[in-house]
Amino acid sequence: MRYIIIPLLSIGIVSCSPDNSSLETVHEKDQETVPYQTPEQIAERHIKADLKIPGNEECSIKLYSDFLNEDDSIDYIITVNRYNKAMDDAVASDKLVKLAEIGYTGRHNHFYFMDGRTKKISSVNSIASSPYAELDVSFEHITSGQYKDIIIDYHIMDSYFRNFYTIVQNVPDEILRGELFIGLGTPKQKAYAMEFFPGEGEARDVLVYEATVGDYQIEKPEDIYSVNPERIKTDKVALHWKFNPSTNKFYIEQESESGL
Repeated sequence: MRYIIIPLLSIGIVSCSPDNSSLETVHEKDQETVPYQTPEQIAERHIKADLKIPGNEECSIKLYSDFLNEDDSIDYIITVNRYNKAMDDAVASDKLVKLAEIGYTGRHNHFYFMDGRTKKISSVNSIASSPYAELDVSFEHITSGQYKDIIIDYHIMDSYFRNFYTIVQNVPDEILRGELFIGLGTPKQKAYAMEFFPGEGEARDVLVYEATVGDYQIEKPEDIYSVNPERIKTDKVALHWKFNPSTNKFYIEQESESGL
């Protein structure tokens, strides 16, 4: 997986023309060509326009790349974190104290898919989560051995969640959602670990194990919204997910007594 962080460096474009006096003179307008843009430049321009991000707002835009559909071009997942906007909106509202208590959870984390061949970008996908932590993106062969699917982890209060997506007609389609830990640091704390195993068809099964939480430190109260302690897998299976190609979703094969 390749990982790219904006801000960007501008790239100068130099055009060359043949030295041939027999060529007809063409107008300057006809000589104009569309300058080359990097995936980072395309993403930044599109996202700032789509989300109406003002020029004075600091935000985080990151690109993650891998083969995510059936063609042979590297594709991109673009994440956007608007922490500063979340803080400004909270201050301007009459719910500052309440929002602070829930880690300013709202639709401040977004992601897009950009097709590597056409550079077309999907519509925005917004994930309600705490802006203290950016979306954590990884890729894995799950529904196909030809290309990878998308895994996105995110925080909501003292819990950590994982969404799975596959690309269908250049649009991210959610196929599974699960919990990694809930109630961290509370008497009701639970943790889970996920692993992939061969399934009956091309897609792999997802097994969810009960887990324990490794050591972690909370230095500031808001750290609870971004901390990601190690989850140590036990031998107890909580859920067994299998993929249904006809619905393009996972379903539960069996469920343990844990009631996850």
